Amino acid sequence: MNNKWKIKIGEKVYKSEQLETVRRLIQKIKNEKKFSDNIQVMRPGQREWKDAREIEEFEDMFLMDNLTLEDEDASEEEKKEPRDGSQDGKCSKCGSVNPPDSAYCDFCKLPFTKKRESAQPDPDVNDSSFSEEEDENNDFSITDVLKFSFNKIKERPLFFAAVMLFAAVFSYMLDFLFFVSIILGPFFTIGFLNIFIITSRGGRASFSDFLSKIHLIINMIGLYFISGGVTFMFLAVVFIIFRNYVGGARTVEDLIRFHTTGIIIISLVVGYFYMRFFFAQIALVDREYGPIEALTYSWSITHRSELKLLIIMILMPLLLTGVLALLVYLFSSIVSPGAGNYIWVFGMMYVVCFSTTSYTFLYVKLEGG
Repeated sequence: MNNKWKIKIGEKVYKSEQLETVRRLIQKIKNEKKFSDNIQVMRPGQREWKDAREIEEFEDMFLMDNLTLEDEDASEEEKKEPRDGSQDGKCSKCGSVNPPDSAYCDFCKLPFTKKRESAQPDPDVNDSSFSEEEDENNDFSITDVLKFSFNKIKERPLFFAAVMLFAAVFSYMLDFLFFVSIILGPFFTIGFLNIFIITSRGGRASFSDFLSKIHLIINMIGLYFISGGVTFMFLAVVFIIFRNYVGGARTVEDLIRFHTTGIIIISLVVGYFYMRFFFAQIALVDREYGPIEALTYSWSITHRSELKLLIIMILMPLLLTGVLALLVYLFSSIVSPGAGNYIWVFGMMYVVCFSTTSYTFLYVKLEGG
């Protein structure tokens, strides 16, 4: 997992796991008076760039720059160095107040940062932990995604088993609630994705997170209809074109050739657009976007990552399902046929869980988090 600080200086982006390394580089730039008003920093696991002056860990470095005559009347308490969220319980992301020394924010579920150590800036930054980042959009590896998903499920196996069991029961119920599923389907999708998004950002999700973003249900329904409408229009156009070609077929061989070619072309085109728009639902829940914004954002962050997306989103689930099928066959042959059925049911729950965790973590990495 690449959980690093990122600092943007001009057009270049650097990253480091060490907070002190970032502080030393900022201090070096300040001493040289270069780009002092354009130092952008991104916290580990987050997706938005902020001016270094606005980040708690670096506020003290710009304190003298921001002093005015009005500051002389400030109280001693206001002049103290701001405390980290893990000390006073105030979340630096959402601003909500939690019990002192809380490990996680009760509202946004993200972990508090560790208490920072006093910095002793060094104008010479030669730390080997600092590296220049050339391509933020591909700053992840398939191994990172797989390790993260495995570790997260291993940390809370019973919780994720309960989530997947609830998902299975809920989906089974929707099969008998045809019209109601138009509302309940998006409702479940929002809550289900929110749990895995919180997990992928390093937070500790709970069942209450199923309801924390229920206000996005209209957006999700809109996304469903837009996606379905576009898919229907595409298939209708392909059908018309395909029918014209088939109409010109003179032999059975021509018909088979046209049919096979059509299936291959449709599969490739649909698969490509599926990968590019796959993260629309996740972006809608995470960023609270509208349907069009979510689709556009998914298209933008998946640029030049198609091969990794293909492996993680399609080949990995197929491989996991194949391994599970092999285990079921072995247990059915050696132990008993009934044992294989139980292994298949519970195994598929964790396959879906592992895949969903991988997808949401991949989304976080594609954002540059």
